Amino acid sequence: MLEDKDIEKLVTRFSEVFATKSDIHEITERLDRIEVTVVGLVTAVDGLVSRVEMLNQEYLVLKERDSRYERWFKEIADKVGVTLTP
Repeated sequence: MLEDKDIEKLVTRFSEVFATKSDIHEITERLDRIEVTVVGLVTAVDGLVSRVEMLNQEYLVLKERDSRYERWFKEIADKVGVTLTP
């Protein structure tokens, strides 16, 4: 037959098990929220990377255009006899 101390041990152990299940449920919910957050962050970073790549390409085009204009201005200045200073 079970004694009172044995019953108390069982009750304590059952409480620990149920608490552990509750903790696992809470941890699972937190992990789900973290996963949603991480997916959102990855999507945001991917969008930023795309925009940076577009800006980099645009910068290269503008840099090339600037170089071309500078070359034309030097040619025009040479033809009209004007010295360009920076």
